[in-house]
Amino acid sequence: MAWQGFGVWSLVWGQVIGAIVATILNWVMARWRPERIYDRRVTTEMLQFGGHIIAIGFIGALLNNVDYLIVGRILGAAALGYYTLAYRMPELIIRSINLVVGRVAHPVLSKLQWDDAGLRSVYGNYLRYTALVIFPAGVGLALLAAPIIELFYTAEWTPAIPVMRWIALSITVASMGHIPGVLYKAINRPDILNKLAVIKLPLTIVTLWYSTRWGIEGVAFGHLILAFIKVILDTVVAGRMISFNLLAVLKALQPALLGTAGMSGVILLLLVTTQWKAIYTLGGGILIGFFVYCGLLLLSDRDILQRARTVLTKSFKAS
Repeated sequence: MAWQGFGVWSLVWGQVIGAIVATILNWVMARWRPERIYDRRVTTEMLQFGGHIIAIGFIGALLNNVDYLIVGRILGAAALGYYTLAYRMPELIIRSINLVVGRVAHPVLSKLQWDDAGLRSVYGNYLRYTALVIFPAGVGLALLAAPIIELFYTAEWTPAIPVMRWIALSITVASMGHIPGVLYKAINRPDILNKLAVIKLPLTIVTLWYSTRWGIEGVAFGHLILAFIKVILDTVVAGRMISFNLLAVLKALQPALLGTAGMSGVILLLLVTTQWKAIYTLGGGILIGFFVYCGLLLLSDRDILQRARTVLTKSFKAS
């Protein structure tokens, strides 16, 4: 439609047509069909659960977009453009991984909602193996933000570089709060998400509004502070529900943290000691970082990659 000259409306109709086609395909492929059976108890339970999910979606939309409103209102259109560009790539890469993990984790955790030991085991595994992917990806994006912007965009977009660094780190940290959210839904307690949102939403608005004093980089750094606060809050609440304390969380994240720290040191050394063109810096940073990261994981735990593959394979089959 864009090629045929529909302009911005091609984005609108593309979304609408995509949603219609996806809905039709889902119904064609689904084995389940609704029946003419009414159960008042089940209906009430589903309405209560669905009401919380709708509220979560609405509040989540506010949490995910209030920064754009604040930046555009206070700092102006140009700042919003830089900020949006800096946000898109980390969001696309890191949050996409979270969405996939969430879709797989939810049915697995739901089947174990009455098995506390099983919930703790699966919860810990998802934290551990999700971090193995997200931590190096997010930190790598932060370290290589300059060659990414330089290579894929023009010099006019260089103000977005420091913003991308902080945003990549903040989304990386925030990703560890995604699994607790999946857990609340899986054990039929989506109301916890709404209760926590009562704290998170005003805290987010106030923090980001105040952070505009330091421009878009300040807003991005504000996101990082908020990410730590929100993750700690979610981790404590989820941990109390399944007896999974902060020490257990740190133990689950340890392999990813150590591997990412070593990878970061090597990439930083590469950036400081070389003056390569953007394409070589980016390519070299990705390749060297990948091999160093995998090497450190194998040195610390030879079987960790194989176990990660086994856990994910079983999860996809179970879901």
